[in-house]
Amino acid sequence: MSAVPSVQRVAFDESSFRYHGWKVVALCFVMAMFVWGFGFYGHAVYLAELKRQRGLDSTFLAVASTGYYLFSAVLVAFMQDFLSRFGPRRCVLAGVVALVVSAALLGAAYTPIAVALAYLVMAVAWATMSVGAITAMLGPWFQQKRGLAVSLALTGASLGGAVIVPVMLALGVRYGFATALMIVAAVTVVVLVPLVWWWGERPAVVPVSSAAGAKDHGSKIDLLRSAAFWSFTGPFAVAQMMQVGFLMHQVAAMLPRLGTTGAALSVSVTAVSSVTGRLMLGFLIDRIAPRRVSAALVLSQAAALGVIAWMPPSQTTLLVACGVFGLSMGNLITLPSMVIQREFPAAAFGRIVTLSTAICQFAYALGPGLLGTVVVLTGGYRPALAIFTAVHALAGIALLRKPKGGGQR
Repeated sequence: MSAVPSVQRVAFDESSFRYHGWKVVALCFVMAMFVWGFGFYGHAVYLAELKRQRGLDSTFLAVASTGYYLFSAVLVAFMQDFLSRFGPRRCVLAGVVALVVSAALLGAAYTPIAVALAYLVMAVAWATMSVGAITAMLGPWFQQKRGLAVSLALTGASLGGAVIVPVMLALGVRYGFATALMIVAAVTVVVLVPLVWWWGERPAVVPVSSAAGAKDHGSKIDLLRSAAFWSFTGPFAVAQMMQVGFLMHQVAAMLPRLGTTGAALSVSVTAVSSVTGRLMLGFLIDRIAPRRVSAALVLSQAAALGVIAWMPPSQTTLLVACGVFGLSMGNLITLPSMVIQREFPAAAFGRIVTLSTAICQFAYALGPGLLGTVVVLTGGYRPALAIFTAVHALAGIALLRKPKGGGQR
């Protein structure tokens, strides 16, 4: 089925700045910045503006956002197949086109059907430019430095929230919502398309160490039946569900205890910690035991949630807890690829990472709704977060267990 041409395996110096793979990392960094700005952090802007200016129901908009993640998760599951058949350049360019079209559709959306259509188109952009596509694109370029490459590329995601959303809001105040979307979309085209064209090819040769374990690991159905696959995908999916659930409710949970200024500060502390944690671990990630580190990070998040749930409303304590929680945020997206690299054949990396990413995305799309339901059932955020703490901790413990005969920890 794969249309990938035969490739030569040669030795590469991945530590050299002249190695083309680092240009692909730069491309993926910029790609992540724009797609997370539009396709993740931007949803808060869309919900507010479409409700305020167009009178659309906030419940519908929240459901549409969840549907967006679920639909794009289906596409992510097949992303490796798309990359193999069409190549990274065509896939990413298709994503850029989808991003621009979805921005135009959202700017002109006055009905629920129009919003749903815009989100469906944007889902194509998210699938072709977010974490599943990025890790699959970088996989053939790196072996020894793969963890660092993926970590640096995904740092662009945090920058998307820090840059794209504020710019979009500022332009919206001056020119209006629809015009702001199109201006940012136009900048995306001007910046990203040349980079994709110059640096978006797949390697004509691959690192010699990638020849190891060249046996294919089976179909997606085989993977879904594999205990080894679920031994890391299941816990990561639960952990990401808990993580995104808390992040989407963070302001609401903090407002009664810290006030408006404190709640906003808690979000800033979490975001800054996320970037810091990703950069700190990025330079060590290729030399660590990924399962053990992943378990430690999930357990640290669980501890932070426990503090937020039960400690007295001291601003310092709660902000420190948010900082601890944030240190693991980005790394829980990067680390699954490192587990795959250590425990599965190199030839199966792209297929496994995209399927695992899709399952995690299915899970975290349900996180905000799940936490909201638990809040209603338990009567408040403190008992609800205590339940999330326990589930989060179980996910961390589960990461330490894997079927016998796998790779190193």
